Amino acid sequence: LRHHLDGGVAKGALTQEQADAKWNEWKAQKDAKVVAKKDGIVKEAAKKAKEAVAAEAKVNQERAEAINKKKLAAVSQYVHVVMSPYLKETEVMQLITNITMWMESDEPVLTAITTDGRLTTLDLRHFAWNIGERFKWKGVKRASFIKIVFPVEMRELEVETIRRNLRQNGTCLIELDIPDKGCY
Repeated sequence: LRHHLDGGVAKGALTQEQADAKWNEWKAQKDAKVVAKKDGIVKEAAKKAKEAVAAEAKVNQERAEAINKKKLAAVSQYVHVVMSPYLKETEVMQLITNITMWMESDEPVLTAITTDGRLTTLDLRHFAWNIGERFKWKGVKRASFIKIVFPVEMRELEVETIRRNLRQNGTCLIELDIPDKGCY
């Protein structure tokens, strides 16, 4: 375009000021189009990146929910096998409900359960450790759970004492069950 405008000035069809004004107008329009195109590309890329992050987060959430579902199924089976000799069936089911609520809620309301008296605090601490290990609960969360769910059996112990002694060795009915890597 500049070449044509200079040709017009040479032939006398335009003055240099008119040619410069047309050139500046065209250049400003061209620059505005380039900036708009760049902005559009940047916005589109940001939008696609945001959508990709959201899609990945959704997939990760679904994967985590599926894993937690498998863990809960494994823990439910474990609870049935380990606790059935010491609890009534309704209490076993309530214990599973308590575990589910403790896992899913920030402020769960748990129902207290009483054993038949054969389990010691060591057994219950091992039980809490075994379950907590599957769900990656911190020690204080494990100790708080067992203190709330079995208040009669744990009445003599503070949460911090329970936490410190979750893996204590001794004669017991419920042994520590350390999971293999990738197992529940």
